[in-house]
Amino acid sequence: MVVNYYNVKKCKYEVYENRPALFPPEDTEESLLREYGFVKMIDGRWFKFLSGNEYQHIMEMYPCDVTFDISYNPIKYTNIEDKGNDRISNILSILSLVCFAVVVERFLAVSLTPVCVFFGFAIALVTAARIVEPQNIFPKILAIFYITVVVVITIMIIHAIIVCNREIDACLNSCSGIG
Repeated sequence: MVVNYYNVKKCKYEVYENRPALFPPEDTEESLLREYGFVKMIDGRWFKFLSGNEYQHIMEMYPCDVTFDISYNPIKYTNIEDKGNDRISNILSILSLVCFAVVVERFLAVSLTPVCVFFGFAIALVTAARIVEPQNIFPKILAIFYITVVVVITIMIIHAIIVCNREIDACLNSCSGIG
């Protein structure tokens, strides 16, 4: 099947590594391919994995040739999800949650360094999950949760500093008459 992917004309539709992909003609300019998200393989060929929305659009047009242009509306296909990316995103989110659990479990430990390191890993993993599949809800909820935790901890630290400052002032004021 021939697919005209915006300005990259006459791409060949194939399944590559169990995922739908487009392979442009060999004489297509590299700058144009990069502009539209194609990547170069080790053997020199270029390809682009299709999103779930793009795949659905192609399957609706099958067996005719397909054209992606300004009239293509990806919003029409929002119920289609890319299960491969969802799986990766969910695994990263679960690893993030495990790192956060280690943070909570170690919170009472003597050293604060491992807590900061694991919380940093948790945030990095959930950020990676959000990058891999931005539409997935699970990493989005975890990111909001982690941001809330950071805000609450910051407020608690500020409150502790204010309370300590007041107590030190009260202690110094009560001791000012001695001596």
